[in-house]
Formats: sequence, structure tokens, C-alpha cells
Amino acid sequence: MSTQVRPLYRVIIFDDHPLIHEGLKQLLGGEEAFTIQSCASSAEELEKALAQTADLLMLDLNIRGKSSLKWVEHIRLQQPGIKILAFSSYHAPGVVRRALNQGVDGYLLKDTTKAELLQAFKTLLRGELYLSPRIQMPGRPQDPIFQDTFTRFSNLTSREQEVAKAILQGLSSQEIANRLFISLHTVQTHRKNLFKKLDVHSAAELIRLLHDTIDTGNTNRKQPPPESAG
Repeated sequence: MSTQVRPLYRVIIFDDHPLIHEGLKQLLGGEEAFTIQSCASSAEELEKALAQTADLLMLDLNIRGKSSLKWVEHIRLQQPGIKILAFSSYHAPGVVRRALNQGVDGYLLKDTTKAELLQAFKTLLRGELYLSPRIQMPGRPQDPIFQDTFTRFSNLTSREQEVAKAILQGLSSQEIANRLFISLHTVQTHRKNLFKKLDVHSAAELIRLLHDTIDTGNTNRKQPPPESAG
């Protein structure tokens, strides 16, 4: 009688602090489901790490004093299926919003526990977005849009977020299907899920609800936090 082997998920760490590398290695050392495949602390090392297929990438938002969010698109091109978990000590709504707008799949604070780290990994692997609970705690910087609209938006899957952003950009269902290389039926299913999860009944309501939550390239919006945030 054969026993079922649990999948081993491969993790890349992109952080310029060796202590973070060592700490995470120790934290995940006894885990059967996850293994740290490689650690990178520079753009060159990240390129080497991405040469091998991985399932998860932990992304420090501040690499040597500069924002690492510019690497998200490149990471997606190299490995479209990888899940990207932003890893930062900053929990201000603007910083979190900017990271999610750039396409990360989750946001984890650096003062995390092993249990929360594993929960974040499992949530991302299910195709869901993860936010550290502290981001929604009372006493954090007050932002009504973040507290109401953005927390509801964070419950959407990555694909549902893509469809929502495309709707905000004025694309039709067929145009969204063409852009995302999915069927028209799949787009319509995602639209129904969006309306249900966000409790809206039309594209107009969706736009009113999310126009300040998703970055659509509107230059009249407030400027994002400095790139040094991480």
C-alpha cells in the first residue's frame, strides 16, 4: 500500500540582510512541505535564483536602499506561476497598496511568527491574497478607503484583481479575455464573483468602489510613498 507524498514547495528569498536568510532557513528547517531553494541579496543573485523554477518568492521591499517592487514584473516574466510575498516592516496603507498594485500576491510583516509565515504561504498557494492581520488592526494609520474598500478588495484572488483593474480601465469582457488569454465565459464568471464578494450589482458600482484602491495610471492621484520604504 503506497503512501501519499506531500508536495515540496520551493522558496526563494530576496533580501539583502544575511540574518534574514539564516533566520528563515532555521524557521523552515523542520518543515516537510517547504524548502528554501535559494537566497538572493542582489539583482545578479536574483537572476541566478530565477533560473530554477520555484513556487514562492519572499520579496523584501527595500534592497540596498531602493524599492524592489520594480522587479515584480521581471519576476513574473521569468516565472509566471510563482507567488510573490512582500516582506516588510512597514504597514502603512499606502505602502501596502503600492505593493499590491505592483502585483505581489501577499504582504507579510517582518515581525511575524512561524505559524503566520506558513499560513501566508498556504494562502498564496491556494491562489488567495494574504495580508498580515496587523495591517487591519485598530490604531494603524487611519485611511477610510483602506479600512472599507481595500480590505474587501484584499479578499479577491489575483485573477479577480486583474479583471477588476481591467474593468476600471474601461475594457469590455471580450477585451479582458483577450488581454488575459482566458475565455469570455471565464471573464464573466470572474465578474460575477467580483460583484458577489464586493456586494455590488453593476460595473458602475464597482468603479465607484475601487477607483481609489487600484492604480490605473491616473496621474491625478496622490503620489506613492518614497521608493526607500521597505
